Amino acid sequence: MSSSKKKKNFRQPPHKPGISAGYLASNFSETPATSSLKNGHVLFLYVTTDRDIKATESKLRTLTNEYVNDYAIKKLIKCFLKFKKLTDAKEFANFEKLCNVDFEVVPVTPRLNVVQKLTDSPCTSSPVKTRKTAACGNCKILRRNLQNCIREKHAIRNKQSERRKRTDGNVPKRLNERLRRKNKIISKLKIKIKAQFPDQTICKDLKNAKRREKYQKEKASNAENDKKRVTKEAASQVREIETDFQDQLLQREEELADAHSSTKNNEFSKDGKAYNLKMRIMVYECLTSNVPTAIIPGLIQSFAKRFGSDLESKDIPVRSTVENMVIELGLISDLQVAQLIYNAENVTLGFDATTQEGIHVNSIHITSKDDCLVVALDQLPGGTADDYATHIIESVEHLARVMCDFKPDNDYHEVKEKLVSHISSTMTDRAAANHAE
Repeated sequence: MSSSKKKKNFRQPPHKPGISAGYLASNFSETPATSSLKNGHVLFLYVTTDRDIKATESKLRTLTNEYVNDYAIKKLIKCFLKFKKLTDAKEFANFEKLCNVDFEVVPVTPRLNVVQKLTDSPCTSSPVKTRKTAACGNCKILRRNLQNCIREKHAIRNKQSERRKRTDGNVPKRLNERLRRKNKIISKLKIKIKAQFPDQTICKDLKNAKRREKYQKEKASNAENDKKRVTKEAASQVREIETDFQDQLLQREEELADAHSSTKNNEFSKDGKAYNLKMRIMVYECLTSNVPTAIIPGLIQSFAKRFGSDLESKDIPVRSTVENMVIELGLISDLQVAQLIYNAENVTLGFDATTQEGIHVNSIHITSKDDCLVVALDQLPGGTADDYATHIIESVEHLARVMCDFKPDNDYHEVKEKLVSHISSTMTDRAAANHAE
């Protein structure tokens, strides 16, 4: 483009009118006579005059030749502004109802011209009632007198308030000073009376002494009566406590006897949600004796009946619980092996494999100065060196994880390094024997 061409001014397209403006323009654009003037016509004038109340009032006055009150227009506009969401059918129906209501118009009051002011007689009514009409000379005088009276009233009120402020702080001080002076005078007069009439003071002292003596005697008698009453109440309370203690002692003895009898009968009963140690030991004995897990619950129940202890069905572990106990027993043995390697400085790791019926099984064991424990006994896919190495590494890592689970304060990598460092030597079959398998 050449620079000589002028750029066209960009003008935004005129935006569409809103719902309220469109409805008012389509239904109330023509202003009718005053008899059929609706609220919609007034609102249309308000919208077209850029929402100016004074312009709306003047336009209405020119169109209808009638006087319209500001309050009526403001009240109508306040109701119009409450409609925020005209897309709602219910709210739009209320808006239509408001627009179709008749608008109240106040007729024009006639004004007096200059000729009527000169010819009419002076007004005798109050100036407040004649504000909308032309004022005569008498009304001006009355208004001036009224303003002077109001000024005098305010001046008198201000003087009184200032006078009250000045006197409020001084009056209590003066009253307090007078009270102090009177109290001093009264005390001096009392001293003089006592000096002039000593006999009267002695009689008063004797009467006061007798009253005190009588009061002390009454107090002593009341104290003795209270003491006797307290001792009686204490003795009765001691008797009640003794009887209650004896009853509680007998109740505790009965409860202990019942507890001993129940423990004798239910030594293998369930302790809350967990099985007690005796029941676990019985299950472990059955497992080490190669008893199948499906037979163990019935075997325990028959043993309990033979020995005279009545066990409920909830006290006997089911097959799944027995199998979980097998896992627990394996974890305990793994923890034992991990602690042996962790505490011993020099241990020997040995492994031996065998094949039976096409299944290749490898066993790993740890030997210390005093003990020899089995680390793992698992089936392997083959008999190569990689298979044995991975089996040993996984077993050592498993021992480190088990030890960290039981002791969360330990770090897994530190435990693993310490276990590996304590394995000082390994022991296995000859390579020829492994290849023969």
